[in-house]
Amino acid sequence: VLSLSLRPGTRPARLVELLHRAVPHPVLLATTVDGRLGLSLAHLRRSQTEAEQVVLDGPLMSVQVPPDGGGAAFRTALALANQPRTDLFALVQGWMDTIAALDAAQETGAFVPSTSRAQAEARHAALQQFRDLRAQAAELRVRAVKERQLARQVALNEELRSISALMESLRQQLMVGGG
Repeated sequence: VLSLSLRPGTRPARLVELLHRAVPHPVLLATTVDGRLGLSLAHLRRSQTEAEQVVLDGPLMSVQVPPDGGGAAFRTALALANQPRTDLFALVQGWMDTIAALDAAQETGAFVPSTSRAQAEARHAALQQFRDLRAQAAELRVRAVKERQLARQVALNEELRSISALMESLRQQLMVGGG
C-alpha cells in the first residue's frame, strides 16, 4: 500500500499509471490531490518480451473516493481482514472488486459489495454498458436539440427514452451487484 500526495492542480492519471508500472509488485495506491482521495490498483505479470520486466496485466482500476471516505460499508469491505487471502492475486482482485463496487456506487448512490467474483464481473460489465449508454444519450440530446425536422426530433426522443429505460435497468443491476 502506497500513498502519494500531489500539489494542488496536478492531474494524476499519467503519474499514477507510471507509478504502477515502475513498482514491480502489486500496489494499492492512495493518491491525494486538491483534498480528494483516489485509489488505484492493477494486476501485474512478467513481460513476454523482456526478461525481468513487469507489465500491467489488464486495465488500471481507479476510482475517486467520495468526500465522506466512501462510507463505513466501503471502509469495512476494503479492510484486509475482509479480503481473500489465499494468495496475492486473490487479495489484489478482492481489492479491485471492492473499488469497482465503490465505482458503481457513484452511479447508484449506494455501496453494495459484490459477494462473488462472478457477481463483480457482471457488475463491471453493467457499469461499462451504463456509461456507454450515458455517453450515447448525451450525444442524442445534442442531436435532438439541433434537429429541425419534427419527425426526426420525435424519433431521436423515442430512442433517448429507450436508452433511459435501459440505463435504469442497468442501475438496478448495479445496486444488487450485477444481478
